[in-house]
Amino acid sequence: MRGTYSCHGFTLVELMITLTIAGIMLSLAAPSFQTFIRNTQVRSAADDLVSIFNYSRSEAVKRGWPVTVCKSANVETAAPTCSTSAGWKDGWLAFVDADQNGTFNGGDTRLKIGRPTTDGIAISGGTSFADYLTYLPTGTSVGSSGNNSGALDLCLAGLKRTISVNTTGRVRIDTGHC
Repeated sequence: MRGTYSCHGFTLVELMITLTIAGIMLSLAAPSFQTFIRNTQVRSAADDLVSIFNYSRSEAVKRGWPVTVCKSANVETAAPTCSTSAGWKDGWLAFVDADQNGTFNGGDTRLKIGRPTTDGIAISGGTSFADYLTYLPTGTSVGSSGNNSGALDLCLAGLKRTISVNTTGRVRIDTGHC
């Protein structure tokens, strides 16, 4: 007595066609995935800066003392300091600025330290916040140039986030292209 056998599965030709179609679809999706990753990186860096600006404003109002956020080139060390030669992407330092000079020194209290941003993100801005941003106990902001408002631009592969600080100290993020 002979039985009939039935085989289920794919032939080699069907498997090759399926893999070819999957490869084509993956190659079409890869560029948009890279854009998604870059967009996430620049958004995350902007959110970090906005977060420290909002925190500093809150601390200035709460403590009744000016709080400054400055650029720092040595945030990885035990005693980070402000640096006018550093860039915002190198890291930052938030502190209670008792003498209101925009520089971290002996009488100041360190609050938070920010780590460097992702490689490739360029952070630039006008002279308003070239070196630091100070929040006064009233919640208003003063930049290193003496202006009360200004902006920082974060760019990565054509994607842009602009962090704007108005005269009352409020922070806003706008999107655009570099």
